[in-house]
Amino acid sequence: MMQQQNLLEGLQSKQEKLNEKRKLRNQKKLERQAKLEEKNKFKQQKKLEKLAKKKNLKNEIKKEIEIEEEEIKKMYSKKEDKGTFFELNNFDDLLKDIYKKNASRPYPDINDIPN
Repeated sequence: MMQQQNLLEGLQSKQEKLNEKRKLRNQKKLERQAKLEEKNKFKQQKKLEKLAKKKNLKNEIKKEIEIEEEEIKKMYSKKEDKGTFFELNNFDDLLKDIYKKNASRPYPDINDIPN
């Protein structure tokens, strides 16, 4: 009987040890999963932040380009001294205006060389 009791006690202690090991393994697995989830959340937050920065930069660049284009249009749409308008789309008109301005000017005398 003593042997049986000793065997039962031995089996029970082994079972208890195995149960403790299982509990420890499960706890470690849960801890690892929690760490991985935290890492993944952190990575996702970083990605979202980067995307937001890129979008902000793109928007800022677009705004700067629009402002520059408006300034260029303002520059070319202002009146000049003789009432001509510079327009980006009307090159032919601009060319005609230049010919009209220069038509009354005489050609320079190429033989007149200063000493």
